[in-house]
Amino acid sequence: MVFNDYADSNHHKSALIEMGKIKFIAFEGVAGAGKSTQIENVRNYLDSRGKSCFVTKAFEDDRRRNTEAFFNTLQYTNDNAKTFIFQALHCVQYQEVIENYNRFDYILADRWRDTFFAYHKFFGELSTLEPAILDVFDHLAFRDLYADLTFFFDISPEVAQKRYKQREDGRGDMIKTDDIAFFETTINFYRNLTKEKKWIRIDCNGTVEYVTAQIIKEMERIERDI
Repeated sequence: MVFNDYADSNHHKSALIEMGKIKFIAFEGVAGAGKSTQIENVRNYLDSRGKSCFVTKAFEDDRRRNTEAFFNTLQYTNDNAKTFIFQALHCVQYQEVIENYNRFDYILADRWRDTFFAYHKFFGELSTLEPAILDVFDHLAFRDLYADLTFFFDISPEVAQKRYKQREDGRGDMIKTDDIAFFETTINFYRNLTKEKKWIRIDCNGTVEYVTAQIIKEMERIERDI
């Protein structure tokens, strides 16, 4: 088997888009950008239009609580151990999408494969290794499954950091990503990726209602154009 490297994935074009239908939508962005809130709003919007949705999240709700509880039982851990755990969660996320793909009108992913690169290209032990190793990790989790459409939640590093700290206060973050340099680096990576892959940029510095309106406007525009 030949693994497609990450550069090749930049040129991926969904067959569903070619056929004039968008079904699988990913929401990407740094922690604190408001993805989970907006995904719920998009689901409510689609529900109001009679469209069924399946939401997949790698590390939220019960899955997050169970993962953190497991880590709290370990006497020793390190960055690589966390990497393997998170990729296992992404494998589950991939399987969820495969199994529910034909059961729902839309699949909404709270993060997808690009999240892995946003962190491991710059932080942690994997950032010191050959890029091809990251490609292998990515392919093991997600195979050749790409979203038909990706929204990038753009936000200033300072606003994201503030929201993140407010949200995580007292929760015991496994990743420890509250340094401003983390937010700056990750957001810049996503901004470059958005230009490269022609994602749809959403300005997330405003109110929840303002952000939701942008997303719905873009979805309505896409439906008209395809």
